[in-house]
This record gives sequence, structure tokens and C-alpha cells, in this order.
Amino acid sequence: MNRRKYFIITILITLLPLIAYVYKFRLNDFSKNPEDWSHFSTFCNISLSLGNLFVFIWLTTEIHKYNKQKDQESVKPIISFFKRANSKFYTLENIGLRAAIDLKIRKNIKDNKWQHEKQYYTLPPGEKIELEWTTESQQLGATYKDINDKKHYSYMEGNVLRYFDDNFGKEKYSEEYKKINYPMLSRFTIDEGGEEF
Repeated sequence: MNRRKYFIITILITLLPLIAYVYKFRLNDFSKNPEDWSHFSTFCNISLSLGNLFVFIWLTTEIHKYNKQKDQESVKPIISFFKRANSKFYTLENIGLRAAIDLKIRKNIKDNKWQHEKQYYTLPPGEKIELEWTTESQQLGATYKDINDKKHYSYMEGNVLRYFDDNFGKEKYSEEYKKINYPMLSRFTIDEGGEEF
């Protein structure tokens, strides 16, 4: 329900009982009895309380929707690449708060094509994988999804890591987004020992 409908319903809930009260007793003069005014104020309070209750329900619903949207934006997988001390290859880690699903890691671009790719499927939050096949890497890319099937990307070049999703990548990191979506030079995988086949 949009704001306008909530506003109209709140006005009706608040004013209709008052209008009915005035309509019922319109022929009577203003009372000089304080007890009559006490009854009228009680009636008004009930009417206003109903309106306040409806506004409270509406605000609670809107806050819940907002928090749910923010949670969806902040709770996501984020793949990071780093080198351990004295290491010649990279380690990847899911530093996000959700599992990275259908995880593909790519290495080195040549003639607008990736040279190597490895499929890792699912990586839970906080998990690390040693990428022994990433020695002599100029570029590293990761493509993956979250549980809502939304695509995410991590791209590293010159030890500068960029994270983005489809929309943010197209808007803010168009060059990196284009590179991460380059096709593969050829289709082969690399096993855990780093051998190509």
C-alpha cells in the first residue's frame, strides 16, 4: 500500500468517528455541563488513538521493508585475493557474509581474452583457497553468485582489488566490468596441483 492510501485511511479512521459524533448531536446546543465535554474528549481520544495505531503499523511496515532491503545490500559474498609473506601465488578468501556460489577464478588477459580459468563451485564465508596456479599473475578475476542468483565480481590488477555487482560494475567500474566479462582463450581447467589439462 502506498503512502497516499495510508494517509487517506488514517484520515478516515481519525475523522469518521468525530463526524458521526457531530452529526448525531448537531441539533444540541453547546453543553455547559463539564461532564458532557469529558465524554466528548474521551470519544475524541479513542478516535485519535485509532489513527495513531494505524500510523504506527504503517511506519513499522515501512521500517521493516527498509531494513530488509539494506540487509540484502550488505549481506553478500565478497571474494578477495592476497599473497602470503614470501609466497609466489595468491590465496583467495570469501570476506563477505554469504556463500559465493558457482565461483570461477580467471588468470591473465591476453588479446582481450582470459588465459586460464578454474571452477571452485561454492565457497562459504571466511573460507580460503590456496591458488598455487596463480604464479606470474598480472590480472585475477572472480565471477560468482549469491543465494539469490545475483552476480558478483572481483577483479584485481596491479594488487588493486575491485568488487562490484552487475549494476555497480556497469556504472562505476565500466573498464573492469568489461575485462572481467572477457571470454576464455580456450576451455581447459587447472587441477589443484597447478597442472594444465
